[in-house]
Amino acid sequence: MTPASLAATDVLPRKVTISIVSATTGKVQAQTPGEIAGPAVIATIRIVNGTSSPIDLGSTVVTLIDASGNPGEAMTSTPFHPFTQTAAAGKSLDGVYVFRVPASGINPITISVSYAGGAPVALFAGSVS
Repeated sequence: MTPASLAATDVLPRKVTISIVSATTGKVQAQTPGEIAGPAVIATIRIVNGTSSPIDLGSTVVTLIDASGNPGEAMTSTPFHPFTQTAAAGKSLDGVYVFRVPASGINPITISVSYAGGAPVALFAGSVS
């Protein structure tokens, strides 16, 4: 599977469109046990429901692979705001995901998004601003 650039939009076969609205770096604080404060990638993701039926986005999975091939550590730090709602037909929703990534692993990154079990995966790669 060839990833799209971070600036691209991926239209999946089931008329669902996924895009990375922004991917930036920042410093995050640990919020829950096991989290570690430090450099992070903050990704805002938009999912557009182009179907004629509502889509529950509550099981959306977003992952990040850093420049070294290691998974980013998913964080619950602000501004984390995952998909939890249902996208009505023809409507879009945004979710914000935070991943702890060592400074040396920030560029380039790969982000994958799956909005439901068994649904196609949108894959994006590139450098973070």
